[in-house]
Amino acid sequence: MIGDGLHLAYSKHMRVLITGHTGFKGSWLSLMLAKLGNEIHGISDRIVPNSHFELAEVENVMSSSRFLDIRDKVELTNAIDEVHPDIVVHLAAQAFVLESYRLPFATFETNVMGTINLLEACEVSKVKRLLVITSDKVYKVGESKRPFIESDPLGGVDPYSSSKAAADLATQSLSQGFASTRVSIVRAGNVIGGGDFGLDRLIPDLVRAQSKSELAIIRRPNAIRPWQHVLDCLDAYIKIIDFMFYSDSAGIWNVGPDSNPLLTVREIADRFSQLFGNDTLWKTDEIAQSQFKETEVLSLDSRKIREELGWIPKLNEEDSMRWTFQWYKGMFSNANPAELTSIQIDQYLAM
Repeated sequence: MIGDGLHLAYSKHMRVLITGHTGFKGSWLSLMLAKLGNEIHGISDRIVPNSHFELAEVENVMSSSRFLDIRDKVELTNAIDEVHPDIVVHLAAQAFVLESYRLPFATFETNVMGTINLLEACEVSKVKRLLVITSDKVYKVGESKRPFIESDPLGGVDPYSSSKAAADLATQSLSQGFASTRVSIVRAGNVIGGGDFGLDRLIPDLVRAQSKSELAIIRRPNAIRPWQHVLDCLDAYIKIIDFMFYSDSAGIWNVGPDSNPLLTVREIADRFSQLFGNDTLWKTDEIAQSQFKETEVLSLDSRKIREELGWIPKLNEEDSMRWTFQWYKGMFSNANPAELTSIQIDQYLAM
């Protein structure tokens, strides 16, 4: 087992390039790695106003931020050449399920061709390590209800899921012939945490409902997802970065919560509503439920990363919801979002 519970990267100064650094996970990862003493660079298409990146003042920890479309291979390759990173973490994507139905071509172009461009750019630029983040939704859903393992076949029901599955397969295929770049893949579950304001996502929709004294619209209250706090998820990414640095190897890992049974969307929504002191903050959207096909049950078997890399989630689902609620409650109370984020990262790293 590599690491045995130690974050070896904590004592190593790395030049890390994060694609999608202005997104929800990208902004938290930028701050977490910077706090650990690493040099952080980012590539994104834009900064969304009032996003976590902006509210948490993430730009202050960036050594550079480049704004480009990852579908532009030449510009992407030039940007990677300029940074000359020790590792690239690929988070940039069209990440919204409903948006993938509205814009399927753009979704496939960004998630598949954008990833292929990045793979080839890293190999041309002789980047030694690349960590590609796909999704828990890449697996082909069959009759079995057991949690997915890394060797299960890939598929995908909605355009987002199938585009991420295609990106995963393209990564596996192309990286086999690389001479310079070691490529790992992470398939992570549904993350929650303060500062997520994405549309058609459960916690952000509930937070918006609370702020407007309205009811959130939920598509599939009986769906099951592998919920985990963003810091647990990113902690696993760092474990894998450590592994890649100190073993000069790569692999494929699921990253999901250590919980049984997994909670439904309804249960998460009800518990989060109770934290806000409400009986309910939501209602079901019957039209969207019938129009848009999505996988009903998703769960990941994460034994591989636990056994091989010693990663263990620190926050259970109750803790994850409480930490998430405390961040938003602080924001509603006019606390500084940058301070809220920094405090939670410090608390997590001290655990």
